[in-house]
Amino acid sequence: MVFWLATALFPTHASTVIGPAGHAYSYVPSDGVTWLDANAAAQNTLYSGVYGHLGTIFSQSENDFVLNNLLAGVTGSAWLGGSDAQSEGSWRWLSGEQFWQGGVTGTAGSDILYANWLSGAEPNNYNGYENYLSMFGLAAPQGPYSAPGKWNDLTYNQPGGTSSFSIQGYVVEFDLPLAVPVPAAFWLFGSGLFGLLGLTRRSRR
Repeated sequence: MVFWLATALFPTHASTVIGPAGHAYSYVPSDGVTWLDANAAAQNTLYSGVYGHLGTIFSQSENDFVLNNLLAGVTGSAWLGGSDAQSEGSWRWLSGEQFWQGGVTGTAGSDILYANWLSGAEPNNYNGYENYLSMFGLAAPQGPYSAPGKWNDLTYNQPGGTSSFSIQGYVVEFDLPLAVPVPAAFWLFGSGLFGLLGLTRRSRR
């Protein structure tokens, strides 16, 4: 029943693409969907026997892949699976990893993972309520307040529309069983040892 309600309320992903680490990704257009509803829908979306989650990004190559393959026609923003709702300035993925520490004037620490905030502008916790992560689409305008592929913090119920700050959908990621951690994927490609892909490897998450 929960899955039926989620798929009835939100459009089914039109296409799913496999990323460089073996994870599958999909973009679901849904004008003005809240972060909370997108999160619930993503967790009830099934692909190849695996339930999804809002997208998590751990490298520039993964960010570029999502931007170019999923958000090419997006003029506004799409939700990702990051938040600092539990502790202001402590940004974590839904999978638990902290990827940034700071705030309006904070800077990333040495122990923090990859982040791709709009430089000099985000995250700014505007009006004290911006606790959820979004990415600007590839068709979003380049300027001081938006740039394709860059990250922004927004309120959970950011409205839809046509501006670069409007929420036009969300990214779903599926951690497929044979997914290879990103560093290992590059090593395998470089060495040509593709046979190792048959070994059991722990997912990045």
